[in-house]
Amino acid sequence: GGGGGGYGGGGGNRGWEDKKGDVDRRTQDALDNTMRAAQEALMDSQEEWEYDPSVLEEGMRKELGEGFNEAEFTAAPYVPGMSKPRVYSSDVELLDNNRAMLMHIGGFVSDHEFDAVKLDTLKRHDDYKRLVTRERLKRGESPIQNDFLAERQSLADIVAGISPDNPLYDFAKKTVDKLDGNAGWSYAKKVQALQTLMRDSREYEA
Repeated sequence: GGGGGGYGGGGGNRGWEDKKGDVDRRTQDALDNTMRAAQEALMDSQEEWEYDPSVLEEGMRKELGEGFNEAEFTAAPYVPGMSKPRVYSSDVELLDNNRAMLMHIGGFVSDHEFDAVKLDTLKRHDDYKRLVTRERLKRGESPIQNDFLAERQSLADIVAGISPDNPLYDFAKKTVDKLDGNAGWSYAKKVQALQTLMRDSREYEA
């Protein structure tokens, strides 16, 4: 019943801790040696690896940039299964519905003056939207903003002329789904692929 027993005495515990420490050190040394050998082999290897940091960077840029734009997502007309479709006012309705406030803030003295400025503003706004759309198309981006459902529909419309009895009909529908969810391809590249599919489908039309 003395303190020197394996369970009751402190000496037995210290012996176990010493052995445990030796095992942990040997295990860590083995891991360190394995990692060091792997790193040296990688540095000395002349093999071409499939992993390319630039490819990963480009993919992440598109995935987190173009493919996942939080502002664009929250500004979408609606998210299926999560919200109801939103109804937006036209530019003219927006100005007319806020006419009183705008006239007060802008210091307009008559409806005629406000209407003249409104027409000029709408024209300049339309010119700006056309400029933005043109620049987006030059960069291969979608001309549609803040509406990913409309963008998807724009892709589907390209192959909408393929008839149900065409052998490429089902393939075209699946292709639209795949391309719509592919953040690695630009919008222009998706359009080009679907246009090619549409041309090929004409060979099977009656």
